[in-house]
Order: sequence, then C-alpha cells, then structure tokens
Amino acid sequence: MQQIEISNEGEYLLKAGNHVLMLSSRYQGRQHRYALYDSYVGEISVTGSDATKNGDTLNATLQTYLAEPYHPQSSQTRGEYYGMLFQEGQYGFEATYQVNIAEARKYYPTLEVFQASLKDFKSERQRLAEASNITLNGATLPARTLSRMGATLAGKPVSAKQLADATLISTLQFNPEQLCRYR
Repeated sequence: MQQIEISNEGEYLLKAGNHVLMLSSRYQGRQHRYALYDSYVGEISVTGSDATKNGDTLNATLQTYLAEPYHPQSSQTRGEYYGMLFQEGQYGFEATYQVNIAEARKYYPTLEVFQASLKDFKSERQRLAEASNITLNGATLPARTLSRMGATLAGKPVSAKQLADATLISTLQFNPEQLCRYR
C-alpha cells in the first residue's frame, strides 16, 4: 500500500482498488503544488514552499475524505466504495504510475482537446458561488447557501443553470434531512 510521497514534477495515476485518481506534482516558481483529481468530486490542491509538508497535508485531507460516508445514507466509506484496503489506520494505493503527458498526447491527440476544454471547467460548487443571490419572500440568500440547505428545483438538486430560469423558482423545495443538518 502506498501513500502520496511524490515531490518530483509530473502526472501520476494512483490505483485504488476499482478506482483511479490523478495527481499532478508541479513547481510554480518557488511554490510546490499538488493537484489531486477525483472524477466523482473534482480537484483538491495544496500549494506551499515545502513539498513534504504539502504531501502531508494532502494525505491528511485525502484520508479524511476517504473515511467519510460515500453517500449520506450509506455506512460505506468512500475508500471502501473505491475498493481500497484499510491498513494501519489509513487507506492506501495499490500502485502509482507516472504518466508521460507529452507522449500520451502524441498517441492520443484528443487529450489535447480534452485538456483545452478543462481550462474553463468550473465545478457546480464554483458556479453556485458565482451565481446571483436569490430573493424569496423578501429574504436574500446566496445560491450556494440554498444548495447547502438541500434546496431542489423541479425535484432536482439546485444548480446555477436552474437558478437562471426564473420559472423554476416556484418549484423550490428542500430536502428535510439536509435542511435539519444545515448550520
């Protein structure tokens, strides 16, 4: 089982049971940056001048993330869902593979197109944070707060795209369990 201990620049695939995570390790000036991508949630990044401390921070964050329930109503952790083994109090990776991006682009030209499309990618959380505030019965709330409160529009979790459609506001409802947990 392996933990993230990569200070050399490059891109890596981290094999975890039945799931793969992507890790980028880069220096930007005097700052070292780890960017860990999980296709289910997006990117987690850690930047600082000390690559070892960055790795420790990323590992601690990742362990917490993997120990959380995969789904709010599930007792299975994300690590278990991904098929990872839990040993000595932490989740680890079966294998780490370094990826030569330049060679991969040469053999798979669509990767260049895919990477170009990712430059403008924003997670739904980012889009909600940038969305306009919503006024309901005289109370103004940020869109992201509505999401954290379990708001749904037309039976679907609230999204920035839905909030742009004023006709959907009349279908606003809340997930009672999530609303009770909101703080």
